[in-house]
Formats: sequence, C-alpha cells, structure tokens
Amino acid sequence: MEKQPQKTPGTDLDGKITPARIGRMIIFFLSAGFLYPNVWTEGMDLTAIQRISEGNLYDKK
Repeated sequence: MEKQPQKTPGTDLDGKITPARIGRMIIFFLSAGFLYPNVWTEGMDLTAIQRISEGNLYDKK
C-alpha cells in the first residue's frame, strides 16, 4: 500500500482556503466554537494520521 502525503491543515482538498470555509471560521469564533466545531480539521484524514502515529494498533486480527 502506498502512503499518501498529508494534507495541510486549514486547506481544502485542492490546497485552497475557500470563502465558505473562511465564513465558517468567522462563525466559529463568534459562537465561541459551538457552531462548526470541526472547521479546523475538515479536509484532514485523521484516520491516516492515527495509522501513521500508532501503526496497526486497532486493526482486527
């Protein structure tokens, strides 16, 4: 299996921050983080990051 490069946090899949995302970030700050709490991690493959850091710890055998 070939490892894919990690995406930069804060960017969409093509690497650009969209106006919609900027709007969600503004709403995030104005609502003290209660609305759109995942705005900082959207677009990130958290499962891949966990697999890199912990290996196959949670794989079923």
